[in-house]
Amino acid sequence: MKIKLFILFLICGWNLSAQPFRILLDDNFSDWQDVPVLHTDPAGDGNFLTPDFERLWVANDENFIFIRFEILYEINIQSDNNIEIYIDSDNNINTGQNINGIGADFRYDFSDRDGFAFSEYVRHEDVGLVTSPTVSSTQFEIAFERNKIINGQPLFGNTIKILLKDGSADMQPDAGETITYTMASGSPPDPLPFYSIPKQNPDHLRILSYNVQFDGFFESNKIPSFTRILQATDPDIIAFQEIYDHSSWQTKNQVEDMLPSEPGEEWYHVKIDPDIIMVSRFPLLNGIAIGGFGNGAFKIDLKEKYNTELLLLNAHTPCCGNNSGRQEEVDAMMSLVRNIKNGGFIPLPEGAPIILCGDMNFVGFARQLETLVTGDILNNSIYGDDFAPDWDGQPFVDGRAFATNRPMAFTWYDTGSSFSPGRLDFMVYSGSVLETQNSFSLFTPALPTDTLSKYNLFTGDATFASDHLPVVFDFKIDSFPEITPINNNYKNKTILNQNFPNPFTDKTNITFSLENADEARLEILNKNGEIIKILENKYFNTKLHHIEFYGKDLPAGIYFYRLITKEKTLNRKFIKI
Repeated sequence: MKIKLFILFLICGWNLSAQPFRILLDDNFSDWQDVPVLHTDPAGDGNFLTPDFERLWVANDENFIFIRFEILYEINIQSDNNIEIYIDSDNNINTGQNINGIGADFRYDFSDRDGFAFSEYVRHEDVGLVTSPTVSSTQFEIAFERNKIINGQPLFGNTIKILLKDGSADMQPDAGETITYTMASGSPPDPLPFYSIPKQNPDHLRILSYNVQFDGFFESNKIPSFTRILQATDPDIIAFQEIYDHSSWQTKNQVEDMLPSEPGEEWYHVKIDPDIIMVSRFPLLNGIAIGGFGNGAFKIDLKEKYNTELLLLNAHTPCCGNNSGRQEEVDAMMSLVRNIKNGGFIPLPEGAPIILCGDMNFVGFARQLETLVTGDILNNSIYGDDFAPDWDGQPFVDGRAFATNRPMAFTWYDTGSSFSPGRLDFMVYSGSVLETQNSFSLFTPALPTDTLSKYNLFTGDATFASDHLPVVFDFKIDSFPEITPINNNYKNKTILNQNFPNPFTDKTNITFSLENADEARLEILNKNGEIIKILENKYFNTKLHHIEFYGKDLPAGIYFYRLITKEKTLNRKFIKI
């Protein structure tokens, strides 16, 4: 059943945001912690079929207005909800659509992905809309460009009004109330995310993940753009997706034409059908298909420069409504990582870096990303036990590549689609041995003229070449002779891992294992050491256990969680924001 939601923004003549804040759309809400709550909607005033609005925040910088809102039930912002946002752009009830005490000049339907502004039909590109996350969630952050002109009128004035309405079941604010926001002036205290188009250090390993959109890498009219992009980024390893009709030899030769090898260099290459191709300056020792799904796992010999080998998984999972297919492929990927770490399939030195990258198409349930980062496999009967994927017993790091010169971590951009920009391409890695030094998704439309000229790029290169942006990560690799990683075999060990994510807003994950099958107790404590919740108190076997803690009702602050067994007591700190 489609849920109909309406969001209205109203502004009341006074401004809770006294200064601009540096807000980043990156699936992480910690940057909102100093932004005051603008409105809190009463709980339970919707119905069991509706998300039920909760808190709402608004902030701005010199270019964008940012809106964050919470709901009770998990949804996807770009489909199957019909969320609409109404904005009174000029704070004048006598202009626009009269609804709940405001004159809404701008309306946008997030599920239908279109709307009207000053009677003009608009889509995401007309209003500069970006939403986050692209996966399901109970809270979202969205951005509109402040300086857009629609039908000859500015989309946002200095003071605006808004209303959120969930059909006839719930509104934010309720009838008779209004919400007002006045734009803060000045510059945010923090700069935009740092990026460097060239490597900052020649010792860093640069990996490029690139969906080149249906063999566009070989289209004659696109080759100049791809050439400029590869020459500007100059990667060591390229993980291609969507090269269906060309071989790895053809791809390697195309790369060689764009980035000619120096004496003693060459490009190594492997293809996994139907569309995954790896091209690397370092020897590719193995390349295998993962579970018959068309994703690839590759062992790359980095010993000449970094004294180690690298396990890199390059994936292109199913798009759009195929949640079950994506989950199965992600389960298979993580099962392979677990088995390789335990000595199977591809021999890998203990402590060797592991990277999972590619166009993951995470546009549905958040569970798929959770599996990829935490090792919490959904279908254990087929794909085996859950495990902590990094060598030190922690989750993998979900690296976020911000679009160049933008406060958003999007990697897909297509003005011809009804879907607004989103984060579909990922770089997930073992943070115990890899450290990101520089990362970005190359969004040439936002680059300054002098930067374009310096690196021989054109404004439209990235968006003309493909609907996916080139995603670049520079890694510092630790010196492996000094690494002493923790063995990943959790049997016969009592381990309490750090929760993920941390800090967290409403839900976090705790994993632990026991040396012996026995009774164990898992508690949540406040900063004074007082028990506020008992999560588990029962008999556990020796496998890795995964517990979800829902702390939405906890005040923000520092807390502890404690595992008590007959042999020992283990404690860890975590933060609620």
